[in-house]
Amino acid sequence: MRLSPTQVVFMTTGSGSCPWWPKRLIVLSHTAIRIDMRIRNRGTACMADLVGFPIAVKIDPQIVDVQRPLTVRLAYKVHYCCDEGTRQWHRTAVAPAIHRF
Repeated sequence: MRLSPTQVVFMTTGSGSCPWWPKRLIVLSHTAIRIDMRIRNRGTACMADLVGFPIAVKIDPQIVDVQRPLTVRLAYKVHYCCDEGTRQWHRTAVAPAIHRF
């Protein structure tokens, strides 16, 4: 996980045909955010291939303190078809602070 003055960048994994995508960013505090992740389905069946891909999300340095470590909670949620329910999980990581010299 990397932090810049205006964005946080992280890697996630998923199907190449149905990648995970950030849906909403919620600021929890000056040093913590939550990013709700959803599957971006392109109208095709999701393949069982596992690929990694980078995601960059814009942040506002007026609201998020990039001079301190930033806790990022990625919240995943997927709805299954045919009344098979919903699955939710999360992953938490800390992006190192940006130090100005």
